[in-house]
Amino acid sequence: MKLLLGFLLFAFSSAVLASNSLVRIDCEEDTNGAAVYLDGAYQFECEDYAKLPILTTAGAHELRVVRPVGREFEQVFVKRIELRAGVPERVRVSLPDKTLTAYGQKQEALRKEEARMAAEKAEQRRREQARIAAEKAAQEQLEKELASARAGNAAAMERMAQRYRSGDGVPANAQTASEWEAKAERQKKIDDLEASKMEYFAMSESALLGIYGDDPGSSQIISAPWIVAPTFTAELLSTPVTTTDQQIKDSRLETLRRQTAAARWANPDSLVARAADKL
Repeated sequence: MKLLLGFLLFAFSSAVLASNSLVRIDCEEDTNGAAVYLDGAYQFECEDYAKLPILTTAGAHELRVVRPVGREFEQVFVKRIELRAGVPERVRVSLPDKTLTAYGQKQEALRKEEARMAAEKAEQRRREQARIAAEKAAQEQLEKELASARAGNAAAMERMAQRYRSGDGVPANAQTASEWEAKAERQKKIDDLEASKMEYFAMSESALLGIYGDDPGSSQIISAPWIVAPTFTAELLSTPVTTTDQQIKDSRLETLRRQTAAARWANPDSLVARAADKL
């Protein structure tokens, strides 16, 4: 009877081994403490250079070896294996570089979101500072143009008119714009008149220099022409000269009369105008 039971047990064990398979896990260097899972079921922990067998059924299986590195990282070895009945297999396990765990991925996402929000706030601050600086510069430019316009600058007056016409830096006001335009037109006429006065004075001075030539006293003549002009003119007209010299003197006198007349019109109180009154 015992012999029969032993034979049956041996036959059953042989049948089990024949229908199953054996896989040996060879843990390589730096795998100590890594947990070994077969099809998601925990088997054992690796030790460096350990060779540990697993008895399982034939067919496709997933071997997974995991070693935590802190809370956020882990090293994971994954391999799909195909086992045949009665044929042992060997798998060498070498852990790869660490990767983020699910918790680590969540923390990394939080850190990225915090960095994004910080960058967004910094950009908002930068834009606000740029806006304030631009407004300050625009206000300073407006004040500068207004001061220049009030000081009599026609171009600045025109710019103020444009500002009030378009509402650039000031409230749009057509009436105020028209007032600045009128002021600019008046100022330009005044500027043109002043320029004409200076031009006529320069022309008259040039004419006097042309008559008196390089006389050492010519500077005094120019500065006070009403004193010497009548005497000089009388001498010029009474001096016996040749026809050619007379023509030259007549031409110079005519030029002097025309230009001093212009100077008298431009500024009756000028030195040249006073000298012209003496001629």
